[in-house]
Amino acid sequence: MKLRSGVLALLIAVLVGSAWSQTKQEPVELKARLLAPISTKTSKAQDVFTAIVDAPPQYQGAILNGRITSVNAPSRGMGKGNPSIGFQFETITFQGATNKIAADLGEVSNSKGVKDVDEEGRAIGKTSNKKRVLSGVGGAAIGGLIGGLTHGPAGAIGGAAIGGAAGVAIGLTMTTAGEDIEFFPGSIMTVKLTNIKH
Repeated sequence: MKLRSGVLALLIAVLVGSAWSQTKQEPVELKARLLAPISTKTSKAQDVFTAIVDAPPQYQGAILNGRITSVNAPSRGMGKGNPSIGFQFETITFQGATNKIAADLGEVSNSKGVKDVDEEGRAIGKTSNKKRVLSGVGGAAIGGLIGGLTHGPAGAIGGAAIGGAAGVAIGLTMTTAGEDIEFFPGSIMTVKLTNIKH
C-alpha cells in the first residue's frame, strides 16, 4: 500500500510539472476591434461576441470569441450599485485553427477612438478575476491517473472527465458610475493573451 501511494505521488508530481510547463507562456498583446456591441442595455448573460485582431501583424485577421458572463443594469437610488458587464475571451480562431485562451484586458477605447470611456464618454473601470488551474490536457491525465489507481477503469474515465474540464479562466468586468455601459462595433480592446491551449 505504501509503495502504491509513493508511485501515485511521484506520477502526480511529474504530471503537475508537465501541465504547468504547458500553461506558463509569455503573454501576447493584441489590439482587437469589436464586431458586435457590448452593452448593459442589450447584452444578456451567455451572449457571445467576436472581435477581429488588427495588431500585431502576425495575428492580423484572427478572431477572438468571447462570452458575456454577467450584466447589471443601472439602478436608481442610494446604495443600488453601479452598472457593470462581465465577460471573458474564450477562443482565438486563426489560419483555420481554433484554440482555447485566457486573456486579460488592458486599454479599451470606444468606437470614436477615445480611451477608457464608453460611447457616451463615461469613465470605465476594469477589473480581472483570475482563476488559474491545471491545463485541460494535464488535468485530464492527472484526473484519470488518480481515478484509475483508486477506483479502477471506471474511475479513470470519470477522473479524466473531471480533470479535462480544468483550465485557465480570467473573468473581466467593466463598471461605470453613470448610466448604461455601451461599446459599439469598432471599439478597440487591448487584449493580453496569458495562455493558449493548442
